[in-house]
Amino acid sequence: MNLLTDAWLPVRKIEGGTINWISLSDLLTGQGQYEICLPRDDLEMAALQLVICIIQVLFTPKDLRELLGNLRAPMSEQKYLEGIKDYKEWFSVDHPEYPFMQVRGVKANLETPMAKLMAGLTGATSSCFVNEPGRLTDCVLVVLLSHYLIRRLMHQVLEVALRQA
Repeated sequence: MNLLTDAWLPVRKIEGGTINWISLSDLLTGQGQYEICLPRDDLEMAALQLVICIIQVLFTPKDLRELLGNLRAPMSEQKYLEGIKDYKEWFSVDHPEYPFMQVRGVKANLETPMAKLMAGLTGATSSCFVNEPGRLTDCVLVVLLSHYLIRRLMHQVLEVALRQA
């Protein structure tokens, strides 16, 4: 699987519906608005951070005009393909020598239990990370409020930038 070309993002359209798996290309070049949809808030935030980091590194705008253009309309498929062409191997999860964010050939004397790998998985607090159907957690409410405030701020910044451009 390759994070730049394959459908690996579990998303749901903002207006609701079922969960679908889309590629980063679908996200950046399509018209849809999505929310990442994973069973735990911390996993959603980690996936969102990864997506943001990939976009910032591969598609950094050269100036304010390009940034504003990126915010106004989806990226063209041609621009996306041009942006990823030299980096496809870097984001291959099953690369034979250098799999993305993994180390091949690690030797361990003991198996590490899954509970040690994921914070909050064991004990009385483990349920607070799980997104139960029909229940908005505090973290989700904070994300929604942050999203709203960031959109308002970006709208104001864009208005000022467009007046000056």
